[in-house]
Amino acid sequence: AITSKSDCREIAESVNVQRLANNPRQITQDQLVEILMSLR
Repeated sequence: AITSKSDCREIAESVNVQRLANNPRQITQDQLVEILMSLR
């Protein structure tokens, strides 16, 4: 389970940015952390 901000940041850092490159709405690492935190 995602239990802390550091867990979220770890997940965010492990995301392959190249996979998001074709997305017109670029997601920054901080935005990704916020999304993950909201899913907790």
